[in-house]
Order: sequence, then C-alpha cells, then structure tokens
Amino acid sequence: IEAVDIKERAGANPLVFVALLLDMHNEAGLCVRERRDLAYMVPTNLQRKIVSYNKQPDFSHAITPSEILLFRYSALSWNSHRIHYDAPYACGIESHPGLLVHGPFTCTLLLQLLQSHMPAGMALKSFDYRAISPLYCGQSLSLNGRWIACDDASETSRCELWVTNNEGGISMKGVATLVRL
Repeated sequence: IEAVDIKERAGANPLVFVALLLDMHNEAGLCVRERRDLAYMVPTNLQRKIVSYNKQPDFSHAITPSEILLFRYSALSWNSHRIHYDAPYACGIESHPGLLVHGPFTCTLLLQLLQSHMPAGMALKSFDYRAISPLYCGQSLSLNGRWIACDDASETSRCELWVTNNEGGISMKGVATLVRL
C-alpha cells in the first residue's frame, strides 16, 4: 500500500482512496509495475448509469461472460469475493442484478483485444484505464479499440480501448501506449 487518503465531502459520506503498487520480477528483473487507485465508499444506489460513448472503433469483439468464466477467473486471480461467483449472494446480499464481472478481467480482455490487433514489432509500454460502470454475467459486452496517435520520431503509438455494456453504455475506458521493439 503506497497511500491511503480520506476525502471528506459536504453533505455526503467520505471517500477513501487506496493507492496500491505491485512490482513483479522475473529472472531478468522488474518486468511489470502495476499501480491501482481504488476508491471505497458507503454503498449507495446500485443502478448502473448509462453513459454513451460515440466513437467508432477500428476493431471490436463481442463476448458474453458466463458463470464458469467468472468462477475460473476468480480462482486464477485468487479473488474470493462472492459477488463474482455466488449469484444468490451477489443478488440477495449485495443487491446486484447478477454476478459482477471482475474489473481486472475486463482489463485483461481489453489487453487481449489490443494484442490481437497490435502492429508487428510493437510492445505494450503502459495501459492507463478507469472502470466507469459495472458489467454483469450473462449480458453481452463489446470490447473496442481505436488508434489515436502514432509518433514515428519516438516510435510510439497510442490506442484508445473501451468496453460498452449490453445497453450501449461505457463500462471501462483507457489508453494503451505501445513502443517499437
């Protein structure tokens, strides 16, 4: 944990922000640095807001997450939160309309989409993203990508990636920076 910050809000419950930093190493040394900024708040109305995103993708892929897929990702990532694999708990106790799709799983799907459309000789340098609205099991989602910048001088490219839910609203968006190998 890098930092914990409590933000008081006038007329509302406070928000707690937790900054996590995770370094991963292999035999060659540092290979991945992940920074997560998590926000915690008192539970409120869980109605999903629909925010449209009117950009045309250069490439996309549709998927409908299943219970088995979410259970397997929970096991793979050691995520034991029941909202991802126990429907009676997710719906009855947490008041979600169904099993919640993991934010990191959604990020993984976006990066797989990028990898399948990545230009030859390029590698991922960074991916900055933000979850906006929840996704639920059994509801279709669309993974989308659009090239937004290419700098030949620095040999970098940038790609905007986003997910839309079954109602057409944006659920996650981010920007990936690629570098020439």
